[in-house]
Amino acid sequence: MLALAAQLGDGAGAELIEVNLAEEQAMADWLDQNIEAVTLQFASLKEAGETAKR
Repeated sequence: MLALAAQLGDGAGAELIEVNLAEEQAMADWLDQNIEAVTLQFASLKEAGETAKR
């Protein structure tokens, strides 16, 4: 998408894509750091017949 925005000369679109990319990278980093705890918590809730909904 960034390549297309650059090809089209769409600087504003590229900026929005960059912001979204940064958010996605932050979420991926968080998940990488928390995947074990989140997975084990989900498994514990599932075993107890509960859901992860709040």
